[in-house]
Amino acid sequence: NKGQPLAYYSYHSVIRTTKQAANLSEHTIANAHAFRHAAALRWLDEGIDLATVSQWLGHQNPEFTARVYCIRTEAQLRQKFYNR
Repeated sequence: NKGQPLAYYSYHSVIRTTKQAANLSEHTIANAHAFRHAAALRWLDEGIDLATVSQWLGHQNPEFTARVYCIRTEAQLRQKFYNR
């Protein structure tokens, strides 16, 4: 794409092809927002500080980032504790 933004159709075509190759259901959520959310959670899980992740995401306030990305279910917390 020679440094140009990826066209909407091209992006969704890549996602659809990737989902098919991975044998994922059509109902599996895979979109830019889901990838962004997954990346943010991974960065936080790997110990990157909240202020840095917030800046990378373009948020003006780390408190917003914390409200959105620092929520964990009890099962997730239990798994994280026992797998360390």
